[in-house]
Amino acid sequence: MAALRRLLLQNEPALVVFGALVSQVRRMLRVRRVADRGVGAVAEVAGMPEWRARRLQKQALSYDERELIHAMDMLSRTDVEMKSGESGTMEVALERAVLEIVSKGR
Repeated sequence: MAALRRLLLQNEPALVVFGALVSQVRRMLRVRRVADRGVGAVAEVAGMPEWRARRLQKQALSYDERELIHAMDMLSRTDVEMKSGESGTMEVALERAVLEIVSKGR
């Protein structure tokens, strides 16, 4: 949350931060099934060098596939919420999404 708050205070647009979050969760979901097989498998599936895939593997292993699917579903609802103004501000919807992801939807 501190990193998110820092980005928003630096006037990074909420939709840009949201897009980066969606991309990262999508990458984690894509590699989750092979993350147990090692960094080489993650690098191959993600199409990135192993030195870069190490962090993605670690992140993907911190969630199970069901949690990542739930996160993607929640992010699609957040996208609608942010663009419709339902939550009042985009920042509030983004913060709520980050909280739910880091708490693994519990």
